[in-house]
Order: sequence, then structure tokens, then C-alpha cells
Amino acid sequence: MANMDLEEAKKAENYLLKNEGKELTRLDDQHNGFKTYIGSNYVAPLSTIPRGPKKILELGAGSGIWAAEMAEEFPGAQVIAADKAPIKGEMPKNVTTTVVDLSKSDWPWTKGEFDIVHGRFLFIHLSNAPEVLKRVFELVAPGGYALLEDSSHHIFSSSPETDPVLPAVKTFHDTGAHLQAQRGLDTSIGEKYEGYLKESGLFEEVGVTKIDVPMLPWTDDAKLNDLGAAVKHSFVVAFYGALPMIPEQMRAGFKSMTDNWKAGVDEEGHKFFVPYYFAWGRKKSA
Repeated sequence: MANMDLEEAKKAENYLLKNEGKELTRLDDQHNGFKTYIGSNYVAPLSTIPRGPKKILELGAGSGIWAAEMAEEFPGAQVIAADKAPIKGEMPKNVTTTVVDLSKSDWPWTKGEFDIVHGRFLFIHLSNAPEVLKRVFELVAPGGYALLEDSSHHIFSSSPETDPVLPAVKTFHDTGAHLQAQRGLDTSIGEKYEGYLKESGLFEEVGVTKIDVPMLPWTDDAKLNDLGAAVKHSFVVAFYGALPMIPEQMRAGFKSMTDNWKAGVDEEGHKFFVPYYFAWGRKKSA
């Protein structure tokens, strides 16, 4: 990235967007896009939880929309929505909001406390994600579920030989991944969740649903095309919205690369995907 200093990149905040206004709208729109496509707020077989979940924890809750909808689906459950920033807005009566910095060690929860623990588009922003995931797994009660959801920066083409990912698009994703790695962040963590769950030895069943999201509406699946439009819009809002938070000496280079990326993903005739991974693990029974 032109004129970008890696040392400055390392100092930048892990999450560059303020948890308010347009950012909350962006997150909610993205949430609604995935929910509409999947037909649910989760892909795991939660019906296996005896008598339904009684306690649910959402980490990195943003606006709290997932927590609120789960509270409505499971009115007998106590739902906790946790985020680094205060969560505003009205919530169902069975939702409690709390401010917690997950990168720190002083969590207010105990081992085995929750039937469901959920983190979406969260661990990609944590430099100590592997350690945090170990603690997350410990919070899940026997027979309960860990739900982990993230993307991967490995954008790909449906026909790599005849229609390779455009250089401007690939450069943007690869450079972003490199800069994030300099700060200890893993932009391909989504594709590793299945491995983390299995390697922990704590889960009796592990599953993953991979959703390849198109950047243009060319597929035969109208719902998938709609999801692609929502995801691309989310990318555009996020990438340009992050500009004011980027160190000044890096800003011009980042904007130039973002402009080139947008022109590339908007160019008709290309069949590019961004992969998303919805992973889950059911904790071993006591």
C-alpha cells in the first residue's frame, strides 16, 4: 500500500469503526442479509439442547440485534449481549447488556455457564484470538453450543484459469491481510474455526457451513445474490468509513487502494466470491 508505514499500522485500533450510527446500521443490514439467506439466526441443531437454552451469551454484540432476536425466539432464556462499547436501544425484557473488553482477562462469567455462546465477525478483530477462543469454549455448558462465524480474506474466482481475481482486488485483500497480520490479527480465521473446535477436545460434534458470497448478482440463486449485494455494500461502507480512523500518513494510500478495489468488484462479467464460515460445536455431555 503506497506510503503506508507498517509500524503505524501496528498502532492502529484493531476495530477502526465506531460502534454507532452508520456502523450499527451496516452491521444490522449484514445480519439481516445472512438471516434471510440462511432462514435462521444460526445453522447449528440447537433443538438438541434439553428443554431449550436457558442462558445465551453473545460476544461482540454490536447493536444487539442477534441477542434480541434470540431472546424473542427463546423467551425462557436469559440472554446477555456483551460488547466493548455500550449497547444502546430498547431490548426484550430477557436481555441484559454489558460492557466487556474480551481482549482482557477479567470476564464476569464462569466456566460452563451458558447453553449457547455466539461470536460473529468478532475474533477476526482480536490479536489474541486463539487464547480468547479457549476461554470461550470453557464458558459453554455440557451439551451446549459454541457458534463461531467469520469470513476469510481469500477472495476467489469461480474460474481461476479464465477469469482470475483482478489484480486490484487481490492486492487490496492480500495487503489488508498482511497489514492486519502485522498487528497480530488473522483475516482468514473463519476457515480455521472447525479446526479450533476439534483440536480443543471439548466438543462431541462439530459442523461448519461455508457460504461463498458473490460480489455481483450473477448466480441462479436470488437469495444468494441479495446476500452478495448486502455484503458488498457492507464492505464499501466499512472500508470508506474506516478512512478517518487511519493514521493520516496512511490515508491517501488506503483510499487509492479502496477506490481500485471497488472498481474491480463492480466490473461486470467477473465471478468473484468471498467465503464465510458458520461453525459450531456441541460440548461433550458431563
